[in-house]
Amino acid sequence: MFVQKIRVNARSGVSENFVIGPGYRGGAVQGCNFDRGGYVAPAFSRKASVLLAGTFLSLLSLSGASAQSLSVSVETAISSRPVVEAARSRHQAAVERIDAERSGFLPQVDVSAGTGYEVSNNSSTGTVPGHGSEDLTRYDASVSVSQLLFDNGGTRARTDAARFSAEAEEHGILSAEERVAVDVTRVYLSVVLSERILQRANENLASLQRIARLVDAQVSAGKARQADSVQARARVAAAREEIARRQRDLAERRGQFTEIVGRAPGSLSQPRLGAGALPKTVDQALGLAQNVNPFLRSAVSRERAAEARAKAADEPFLPRVTFDLVGNVGENAGGVRGVDNSASAQVRLRFPLYTGGRDTAERRRAVELAGVAQYERGEVAREVREAIRRSFARLQGDRLRVPPLVEQAEDNRKVVSAYLAQFELGRRSLFDLLDAQSDLFRAQVSLEEVRIVALQDEYELLATIGTLVESLQIAS
Repeated sequence: MFVQKIRVNARSGVSENFVIGPGYRGGAVQGCNFDRGGYVAPAFSRKASVLLAGTFLSLLSLSGASAQSLSVSVETAISSRPVVEAARSRHQAAVERIDAERSGFLPQVDVSAGTGYEVSNNSSTGTVPGHGSEDLTRYDASVSVSQLLFDNGGTRARTDAARFSAEAEEHGILSAEERVAVDVTRVYLSVVLSERILQRANENLASLQRIARLVDAQVSAGKARQADSVQARARVAAAREEIARRQRDLAERRGQFTEIVGRAPGSLSQPRLGAGALPKTVDQALGLAQNVNPFLRSAVSRERAAEARAKAADEPFLPRVTFDLVGNVGENAGGVRGVDNSASAQVRLRFPLYTGGRDTAERRRAVELAGVAQYERGEVAREVREAIRRSFARLQGDRLRVPPLVEQAEDNRKVVSAYLAQFELGRRSLFDLLDAQSDLFRAQVSLEEVRIVALQDEYELLATIGTLVESLQIAS
């Protein structure tokens, strides 16, 4: 039958005894049962087993209730991170700029009115005998309507520039979400890795405790030296220190998780990507990035906006033509008593003949800025290609590391099992057994690390392409 653990150190939270199973063919020590996996615990009553099983199931149900997937964590962070909200506000501001520039196509209506005291001295007032000036209370109001007919494409170019700028800011939202998603996947997987390593450290301590008890039994039986017992206890102490260090690392990762995600981590599990989420070749990844990468698409939109602004800089070099309607009503204006009303409808042409070279300089500046935007778009494209190639190579390399480490960990486990049997028969030294156990622990930790690193490589490749948020099925 299986024997279950019954004692936990209240201060460190480290289990002192562990579940074991049948199948061990070696000796027994002071009522302890052994198995080939290297775990030992004293047997206890069926009633205690039932109570412990009930407690364990209750803990499992509580853990399941607080389970937190990677998708939920990323969605939580995106909905609360200020960097994403700032990107959305920038996009909305850019959208409002479109309406501001588009207003140039619509009629411009101005209304003015005024009243007050006016003193006039002109040819009209001079004709009044005995008066060189006239003091009157003046009233006037006017309405003007101006409709643009031609401005050398300036208004259309500025509207296009505003539209492309809004597109760039829209891609900026996606870029911010991708960055947040990368941060969350890193801290999520770091917590999962810390929990896995802590679990391995507890298993290592359990194995060393079992070996120490075995040595103590052999010392009591006169089959081992007291120095062997001291050596075994030293390894146990080192394993406890390892657990304390891993608990500290886990606490740091959980604190980092809380700050990045916006909520404390619940029960985290190793995530899995859906089938077909990753491109199979570098060329496929590059082709996909050209169409969907938000950083690159934002750079393309900024380039188009700069080109449109360069076109808008040509506006002053041709006349501006408008159709103007003006209506005026007044009374006692210009020192003349009575009503003064007028109305006009005109096609008006305006052309700046000389501005000191300002317009020419502005056009050259706009052309240079368009060139800068083009170069920046090319540099972003190069950086995206480089990042994809590096991410793809890193992913392939880390994946190749997994099978040898699996084999190494399995071989180390077999070595520990064989050395344990040989040690009990007096054919293997305690030093060899302890070293074999240390090698097993290091191999297991390395395997856990590489598995998480390879998984992180997958998510970072998706982020480099620009499809990480989409692959997690999160609505923007």
